[in-house]
Amino acid sequence: MRTASRSWAVIIIEGLSTVLKPLFDLYGITRIGEDDEGHHLRALLHDVSFEVKSGVVTVTNRASGAVLFTAPVNNLPSGTFCPDNMPAGPGGFHPVCLHL
Repeated sequence: MRTASRSWAVIIIEGLSTVLKPLFDLYGITRIGEDDEGHHLRALLHDVSFEVKSGVVTVTNRASGAVLFTAPVNNLPSGTFCPDNMPAGPGGFHPVCLHL
């Protein structure tokens, strides 16, 4: 993938792939931009949202509204990751949310 053709969103997601490795592993994402990774990335984007506002990246669980990660866009490694707020994964359910 050529650097000039990459969008800011792809660059941020690539940066997040390191600090959010457990989340990316849950969805089977190993390399951003690979053709065979597209469906994995779509599943991830279905379950979490990414927002960049005022220089801060926030990743939120769409189902619960809980924040998974937040960091300055120019210093992602300094961010705070809350693994307890991760979604269950593609097609999954979170056992804590079961009501029998």
